[in-house]
Order: sequence, then structure tokens, then C-alpha cells
Amino acid sequence: MRTHALAAALGLMGLLGLAPSAGAMVVYAYTGNSYDSVAGGYTTSMQITGTILVPVRLGPNLTNQDVSAGVESYSFHDGLQTLAGQVPVAASFIFSTDQNGGIVTWSVDLSGSAGSISSSGPPLPVSDLIDSGSDLAGSFGQVTGAGSGANAQGLWAIVPEPSTAGLLALGLGLLVGSRRWGR
Repeated sequence: MRTHALAAALGLMGLLGLAPSAGAMVVYAYTGNSYDSVAGGYTTSMQITGTILVPVRLGPNLTNQDVSAGVESYSFHDGLQTLAGQVPVAASFIFSTDQNGGIVTWSVDLSGSAGSISSSGPPLPVSDLIDSGSDLAGSFGQVTGAGSGANAQGLWAIVPEPSTAGLLALGLGLLVGSRRWGR
């Protein structure tokens, strides 16, 4: 029985050693607070949500680092429109991180032919924290709707890598299986 458990543990260690850690992409997800000022088709139940995909986790203690060139793809939704890396959009991603690499301040600005999405976070004065989206129409880019949420900070989080969870489940399954096979 101990032989099976040892084999399973060694197998798990081998699998983890083969896991693509250095080449794995990192997904950061943003969830803003609901808008408190709206016009046009925007409502107070809407908010900005989005994701960015970068080749490596952001480093610790960054200060207003422009990571725009390193962003592989992105997608942000403001309740009415989605601006993503596949469409012609001007994009800017500037972040500051804490000692663990977690995003603590940010400035994300996206603009395209159909509208714009912007989000900025502390340490700006509380009155300057803002998430905003605007919908444009017509050849002169007239704003037909807008939503904004001021004085509230959204949240950034790293989305867990699916392969890590899969490997953990596989390893636990091997350990449980080895105990049953040993009986």
C-alpha cells in the first residue's frame, strides 16, 4: 500500500514539474461598482467589467507602470458595449502593484469608433475615482449615452489558471485511487 502511495506522490510531482508555469498566461479580471450617474441607455445596475491577458504576473512594487505593450488581449464591457483587443481600439493600461504584485492603483483607458471605457483607481483623491463608459453615434461622435460611478473603487483579481486546478484534482485522484488499489 505504501508503494502505491509513493508511486502516486512521485507521479504527482512529475506532473507538476511538467506544468507550464513560465509560459502560462495570466488573466487579471476587473469588477467595477455600479454606476451612480447615467444617461441614455445606461442604468444604475450597470458597471464596468473586464479582463486583460498578460504573459507573466505583474511584478511587485510597480509604480505607474505602462504595461500596454505587454497586454496580449483584453475585453471590457460597460453595460452596453464591449471593447476588446480584436477591434480597432486605442488602449492604455497603467498599473501600480503592492509587494505581492496585486494591483493597487490603475488607469485603464479604451476608446474606439463606437465609444469609450475608462477606469482609474486610488491613490487619487476619493472624488477622482471613476469608472465611465460612453456610447457614441453619428459621424461626429456625439455621445448618446453615458454611465459613471465615482467615489468608489472597483476590484482587480487574478483568475486561477485552469491547468493548476486540473493538476491538483488529478493528483488528489491518484492519491485516493492508490489507497483503494492497495486494499
